[in-house]
Amino acid sequence: MHRNIVFMLFQLSFVTSKDSCPRNDELINCIKHQLRPLKDDGVKCNCNNEDETKIGFLATPSRPLSNIKMHATVIYDLVKSNIGGAYDPATGKFTAPSDGLYYFSWTTLTKPNRAFITSLQLNNDKGIIIGNHARAYGIKDLLPSSQSAVVAMKKMDTVYIRNWADGQYMANFWSSFSGFKI
Repeated sequence: MHRNIVFMLFQLSFVTSKDSCPRNDELINCIKHQLRPLKDDGVKCNCNNEDETKIGFLATPSRPLSNIKMHATVIYDLVKSNIGGAYDPATGKFTAPSDGLYYFSWTTLTKPNRAFITSLQLNNDKGIIIGNHARAYGIKDLLPSSQSAVVAMKKMDTVYIRNWADGQYMANFWSSFSGFKI
């Protein structure tokens, strides 16, 4: 890519005529300045993320969940992908393998006249990030509800989905929890 830009600059430098913009030289010098090699200060570029392990997961419940106790962790035990192995289907918790920004999303599908109210928790029951309110009272059809968040995490921080009320019903295949490192 840099070779193409340099070639383009080379071509631009030969565009001169009495009709050309008097600021062409200034513009070309500015672009050349932006392309100059950076001072080597010991920081190595890792543009291809060659030494970073990819982190991401997708899980669903293996069966519909009903009558889940208030404040219980919702267990998504059927793992569809778990790149990097940071999601634990036995506990329903994701543990950050390194510091960074992570994106999480979860979807809940509930039956008519049922509810399944949840939140994304960071590290403990008091670390509420954001909630998801799937309440289908007075509705004669299934109700999906989704939520997502970007979370700054430190190595070994955990996130999980917590039930906020008596979890009356959550469908399995149509409900999921997923996340990845940005």
